[in-house]
Amino acid sequence: IDPGKSTGVGVLRRAAAGQKEKVLAWSTHDFHTVQTFMREVFPDKSQVKIFIELPPQMMFENQAKASAMKFNKGRDRIMSAVGGVRQEAKLLFDIFDREGWDVELVPPVRETKWDAQRFRLFTGSSVSANQHERDAVRLAKYYADKRTQN
Repeated sequence: IDPGKSTGVGVLRRAAAGQKEKVLAWSTHDFHTVQTFMREVFPDKSQVKIFIELPPQMMFENQAKASAMKFNKGRDRIMSAVGGVRQEAKLLFDIFDREGWDVELVPPVRETKWDAQRFRLFTGSSVSANQHERDAVRLAKYYADKRTQN
């Protein structure tokens, strides 16, 4: 789940014996309807692992960048939005955790975002996806792969 004003959801079926990994669905929701979506689509919580992206608290990795933007109104807007997304991620985590879902807060994937072409190549689908949906599918793929490697 890629939380935000438009919350992206990507559903990935992991490869099992005799099966191929497959993206089953992607969609965009708001804070409330993403909860409804998960409950309706997955009545058996035991077969689902939810990864929720938790953005970093600080957007600027070095002090020079932060200092250069010290009095920038754009920076203030970005930091405010990040704070809201972090809070939404934590609230979604708490809700799903209390309901008994296998849920984990994860940092953003530190790779190039997928464009429409890369998304089509990965999914094999010609159905379009917005950036929130592509990010959610990329997040699911990255952390599902990482989980199976450990």
